[in-house]
Amino acid sequence: MRAWRVRHARPVGVQFDWTTLYTSLALVWWWLSNFQPSVLSTLSQRRSPQERLVPEEDISDLIVQGLTGQSKTHRPGVLCGRPFCVQACCDSDIVVLDHSAAVSVDDCKKCRITLGPVSGSVFLRNCKDCTVLVACQQFRARDCSKLLVLLYCATQPIIEACAGIEFACYQCDYPELASQFQAAGLDVFNNNWSNVHDFTPIVGEQNWTILTSLVPGYHPIPCNPSQPDCCDETWTEPLFSIDQQRSIVPATLGRAYRLIGPICVVIVLSGADTDGPVRTFINEMVRCGNILVQMKHAPLSDSHACRLLENKASNLMDTSRDPSFFLEFNGENVVESAKDLAESLFKNFTIYISSDQATGSEDEEIFFNDMDLHLSA
Repeated sequence: MRAWRVRHARPVGVQFDWTTLYTSLALVWWWLSNFQPSVLSTLSQRRSPQERLVPEEDISDLIVQGLTGQSKTHRPGVLCGRPFCVQACCDSDIVVLDHSAAVSVDDCKKCRITLGPVSGSVFLRNCKDCTVLVACQQFRARDCSKLLVLLYCATQPIIEACAGIEFACYQCDYPELASQFQAAGLDVFNNNWSNVHDFTPIVGEQNWTILTSLVPGYHPIPCNPSQPDCCDETWTEPLFSIDQQRSIVPATLGRAYRLIGPICVVIVLSGADTDGPVRTFINEMVRCGNILVQMKHAPLSDSHACRLLENKASNLMDTSRDPSFFLEFNGENVVESAKDLAESLFKNFTIYISSDQATGSEDEEIFFNDMDLHLSA
């Protein structure tokens, strides 16, 4: 049987000329550039910041590499949300007082690294004997050892093939930090720094530990008079601080903290200007000798409230779906302290406070364990 091959013939008289096409496009671009520059400007403005090309003179600001016994500081306004890399540095101080999109730190040893808020991920690879202070959306470390990480993380921190990693709660403050947190889309009341997941656990060994306080004498801003780029009076105390009382992120002891005494869960339904009273409430509770174990800022739907609260507080049912504040405290007289302070600070807010020690333990299971499953679903 004879096979027939069908050929799609081009219409007679029509020929495709690539040279003519390229020439025409070049002429159109030249005309727009010289006579219609506003058109090109409009097209450029429509591109997202991540898509715009970084000028060649700014490339050096995005990478720090090969430092040995040196210091490098990026002041506010240098990165403005762009990604940042640290590579192959040894015994050096890297300070970034600006927000960025993502940060990678590779092959660094004996370095002290301070990073401003990161809207995306921070990834440490093959680093050893380093101290890192960072606030980020996601944190991951792989093939690292002997790290001290002072961490704010909006999601669950992850380590892989690591050993000797110490985590402590992020505590930091400087004038631009609040606006940088906002620009990075990070909520200061949602810090999951202690909820670490180890992808490669070793039976009988602990690859990571939780610290309840900072290492004495630690200060992320180095002062070396021979390196003016690093040491600047503008960024020494009192403007830059790692004091717990001044930290923009409230200090928590984390889930691994071994509770001593009663537990009290406090829920504050979101309303106008809620952040200020909640922060004051936290400070006063700590001043009275109580401990803030963990906190969340998340929405509580009506159906979820009914299921979790089991009609313990019917006034919580009539609420908006805006995020509410969930605070877990620990202390000898924690329930009484919470009720006394709530009367003066939350007169115009809807709140729920655990009624006693037994209820506090039950509330802790519901609002901080079951809710994690609910929010991740």
